[in-house]
Amino acid sequence: MGDFNLIIQRGDRIGLLGPNGCGKSTLVQLLLEKLEPDAGNVKAGSRLEVAYFDQTREQLDETQSVQDYISEGRDFIEVGGNQIHIISYLQNFMFNPDQSRAPVRTLSGGEQNRLLLAKLFTRPANFLVLDEPTNDLDIETLELL
Repeated sequence: MGDFNLIIQRGDRIGLLGPNGCGKSTLVQLLLEKLEPDAGNVKAGSRLEVAYFDQTREQLDETQSVQDYISEGRDFIEVGGNQIHIISYLQNFMFNPDQSRAPVRTLSGGEQNRLLLAKLFTRPANFLVLDEPTNDLDIETLELL
């Protein structure tokens, strides 16, 4: 492979497109510093706060309830400096109150992706990495995203 240089600055939006096996996920793992480069280096900003959407859903604990996964047992969460009730927050992501109390394992693949997105947006971040976030999503959720 030839030389590859990339500078990502505040406000940039970058999409990686290519066939399976061309290195998109490897590049993401390098950017997240989960892999070490074979050659060269990766330099991150000094105040970098990463929020990462993992297409494999490894971040999910299927034994937790939907609301506990998001709120970590609290009734209210802080989003954008505002306190919001967990049920209201989950309704913004199309989860009804019954789904909010149900275990994560009862959700479909698309609903689990929606839950991961809901969790992602509760985190303070200035670098958002979405690895195939549209897999298994319905049209309504795609519009939400």
